[in-house]
Amino acid sequence: MKQSKYYKISFLDILEDNSLTKKIKIIKIFDYILGIIFLPFIFKKSSKSCIEDIKGIKRILVIRPGGIGDAVLVLQFINKLNNIFSNPKIDVLCEKRNFEIFIFQEGINHIFLFDRLSDILKLIFIKEYDVVFDTEQWHNTSAILTYFLKTKISIGFDTRPLRKKTYLYPIDYSQEKYEILNFLNLLSPFLIDEKILYEPFSFRFSIKKDIQEWAFKKIPKNTIALFLKGSRRERCFDNKIIVKIINFLIKKGFFILLIGGKEFIAEHIELRYLAEEKDKVFDFTGKTTLNETAALIKNCILYIGSDTGLTHLAYVLGIPTIAIFGPGNEKKWSPPVNWVNKYISINLHKHNNRICTIFGYIIPPKKNETCFKEINIDNICALIEKFLLNIL
Repeated sequence: MKQSKYYKISFLDILEDNSLTKKIKIIKIFDYILGIIFLPFIFKKSSKSCIEDIKGIKRILVIRPGGIGDAVLVLQFINKLNNIFSNPKIDVLCEKRNFEIFIFQEGINHIFLFDRLSDILKLIFIKEYDVVFDTEQWHNTSAILTYFLKTKISIGFDTRPLRKKTYLYPIDYSQEKYEILNFLNLLSPFLIDEKILYEPFSFRFSIKKDIQEWAFKKIPKNTIALFLKGSRRERCFDNKIIVKIINFLIKKGFFILLIGGKEFIAEHIELRYLAEEKDKVFDFTGKTTLNETAALIKNCILYIGSDTGLTHLAYVLGIPTIAIFGPGNEKKWSPPVNWVNKYISINLHKHNNRICTIFGYIIPPKKNETCFKEINIDNICALIEKFLLNIL
């Protein structure tokens, strides 16, 4: 697919996206209007072609709004920053819905919240940084905030006219590459050897020792974690399909771990009720913190999930992972084969060259066209069985 310089999502696209919750839709509408208001008052900053001195880079702010999946990948970007710069102090600006990814993690100095006005005021009027990396891909709010921060260098993605003007170094963005590679491109203004910058690196996610010990006692060794739901209904599998996968795995002698947020409690209670052997299904849905969920996944022999944040967390933890893609962009969200061990993806796109989502928005298909193939549960179970033979 030919990449456009700017990705156009209209105000009408936001209004008509019925898969958004009311709260999220209001936030996105506000963000869109904010961009229209500020665009005439934002003036492009001049910059040098590259940044030669990286020894003086000590105070860094990484901005990451959004959900768990992006945050898991940005955490790996932060690990890279700690390797490249000499003893940096890295602060993170995130949201309440994804801040659990960053707590307990090494190499992070302080966490600020978008949802806390005092934190925003402190960042604007008090804090000073050598570099601000805005990892948000498309929305306006983080770009506008970056423009008003006290920083020598600001770097972010050039995906909209306003975003091009707000950063000292606007960076190209691609829908055709793994997201961490896009994040690493934010380092392109620095004179860093590309072999060092883009080399595969070990994923990291820290779990507290006492939580690891707790999780070890909670589930049997032969357990498979399952989460085939998601924050968008297009990513949620019907329970009739999920229970067939559960029963297939139980017959093969495995236990099942159900995980997810509180919004999925009722659906997962139904799954356990429909399972042929209920005592082999362990349901922790809505009962754990994110670090506890990570510890439970870490104790499983396999994770099976849709294109969600927990799927990224699973392969970052080094757990064999099967990712099943519905509307999500597989090229953007699947890691390169030489970066992870024991990972496969199942693509349910009807047309492999068609992207059904851009920056979290569902792109309506053309008349008489659908994004997805009809789900063949037998084929999915066959792929799971083949994968299990390779990892056990």
